[in-house]
Amino acid sequence: MIKKIILLASAAVIAVVAIINFDLLKKWIAPSDIVLEPTGITIKEISGIGKLICAEYVGEVVDSFTEHKEKILKSYKSGEKIKALYLFLKDAADRKIIKKEDLENDTWKYKLNNTDDILFVDKPLMEMVFNMKDTDFVEPYKTRVDQEINRVEPFAYLARGIVRMSYDLSKLNEKNIFFHASSGTLLLHLKLEVEPTINPWFIYSRKVKIEGYEVLEDNLDVEHEVSFYCICRVKKGCIEKLKNQVESGKEIKETARSSAHQTLTRFFSLFTFNGMPIKEARIIENQNEFNQAKMK
Repeated sequence: MIKKIILLASAAVIAVVAIINFDLLKKWIAPSDIVLEPTGITIKEISGIGKLICAEYVGEVVDSFTEHKEKILKSYKSGEKIKALYLFLKDAADRKIIKKEDLENDTWKYKLNNTDDILFVDKPLMEMVFNMKDTDFVEPYKTRVDQEINRVEPFAYLARGIVRMSYDLSKLNEKNIFFHASSGTLLLHLKLEVEPTINPWFIYSRKVKIEGYEVLEDNLDVEHEVSFYCICRVKKGCIEKLKNQVESGKEIKETARSSAHQTLTRFFSLFTFNGMPIKEARIIENQNEFNQAKMK
């Protein structure tokens, strides 16, 4: 048994040494005149690589309901939006999707195929739809919006997340890839994608637990439909702020671009394109600059 362990250990050591000294190993097992040739790569194979993440940014932001309150009120009290809502409800009533007897309980709201963020409509307002013109509906609806939004207590979120910067090579095709055979330069027309992510847990391990979203005020009525909507709005604001940190920082994006250039150049140098060696891979984000580079 001991001999077997020694033999296995010796074999493992030889394998490691052989891997490290690959050039030496080739001389033992292969004739000296055999040379590894670069493999050709096609546009389809390049696009099959998928998304290349070239940089990650970790950030922390704070967003509050106060920052969004006026925008929410202005949006939902817009005359055009209220008129569109009235016509939507009137159509549902005319087509008997909602009947007067349905108003005796709250389930009538679920019959509406509503694509809006939230429906500030209660039983009295819906009764107005059955009995009034849209001009009579506007002011009561605005009052209802004010009441519901002002009912939400001030709150804020501290959020921690990651912003990943990447190039999606799956978007490459014959129109946005070009190869200069004379210089060996592969031109790729792609946009740098900035994708922010804030998860419920920023760090979750046995020793460390840090939340992605940490509420700074804990007096919210989450059962209140409008409060829940406002929470979602503030969380969305956190994501937007996190993204803006990267968008406003030139150094971060330049680091991502430099990383992508180096990574792709090293990778594609292992291949040929149309039988010619690839010496450099350049990503050009601007369409006009890409077109100009093709002509050089």
